[in-house]
Amino acid sequence: AAQTGAVMILAKAGALNGKKYAFPNDNMTNPAMFPAFRLGNYSGNGVVQDSNIITSGVCPMHAKMTGSQDGTVALTQALIREIERKTR
Repeated sequence: AAQTGAVMILAKAGALNGKKYAFPNDNMTNPAMFPAFRLGNYSGNGVVQDSNIITSGVCPMHAKMTGSQDGTVALTQALIREIERKTR
């Protein structure tokens, strides 16, 4: 599970290649600006799960500053559901 900046780390590691992922907006995933996102599939800024990769494009600090919805709870819930699914 990764949120905002950590999504970039996953992209740089190649973990998002061929995977759907969330990030703040598709302008920020422009391959000319961030080549690491070139082989992934931008799917919005909410919580996105593709197999065992769970991402959120909502920055908690930005959400707090703007009074918008923070994605931390939804990301955590998705992670818990995935752990429960894998341990059954």
